[in-house]
Amino acid sequence: MFSRRVVAVLSFSLVMLAANAVAHADTVTLFTDRNAFIAAANNLQNITFEGIAPPGSVSPGVASLTILGVTFSDSPNNIFVVDSGFFPPTFNFGSGASLVGGAGGILAVLPPGTTAVGSDIMTALGTGPFQLVLSTGQTFTVTPGVNGVRNFAGVISDVAISSLRFNRTVGTPLFDNFLFGQGPGAPVPEPATIILLSSGLSMIGIGRRRSLRASKKYR
Repeated sequence: MFSRRVVAVLSFSLVMLAANAVAHADTVTLFTDRNAFIAAANNLQNITFEGIAPPGSVSPGVASLTILGVTFSDSPNNIFVVDSGFFPPTFNFGSGASLVGGAGGILAVLPPGTTAVGSDIMTALGTGPFQLVLSTGQTFTVTPGVNGVRNFAGVISDVAISSLRFNRTVGTPLFDNFLFGQGPGAPVPEPATIILLSSGLSMIGIGRRRSLRASKKYR
C-alpha cells in the first residue's frame, strides 16, 4: 500500500499537469500576413480551387466540396468555384479560381490534427468584415480584400482546430490559396510540470520499495 504522502504528491503532480494543459488550451494566434503565417507553420498544404470551374465561368453549385481532406460547405446555401475570367474585375483578385459562398459564409471542416489554417480572403458585390469562428471557441474579426485586392487571415493554435467558419456581414465571400497544417510544434509539458510528474512517479517507486522491504522483514 502507498503512504498518504505518496498519494498526495502524485495527486498534486497530476492536478498541476492537467492545469497546465488547460492553461495552454486557449492560445490562438491570429495572422494577417501570409508570409509570417507560412514561416510559423509546418507541413502546410495549399488548396487553390483550380480546374473545377469552366474557363470564364462558374462551377455548378454544390452543398459541400471536399479537397485534400478539407470539406467546405455553406448550409443552407450552395457553394461555387469561380474562374478568374468570370465577370472581371469583380471576381478577379489575381489569384486564379476562388471559392464563393452565400449568405451564411463558408464552413471548413479540417482533417484531424490541424492546428494551423489560413486563406486569402476577398469579397465581391459589397464590402464588410468577416468573422472567423473557430471550433476551439475563439472568434476574430478580419477585413477581406476588395476591388481586386486580396487580404489574408490565418490562425495557429496549440490545440487541434476541427473547423473554421468564415461568417460574412456584407458582400459575397471569396477564398483562395487555402492553407492548413500544423503549428510550430506539438504542445509539451513545461519543465516545472515534468518535474512535478517525475516527483510523483519517484515517490511511487520509493513507496513500493519500502513496502517490499517491510513485507520481507515480517515474513
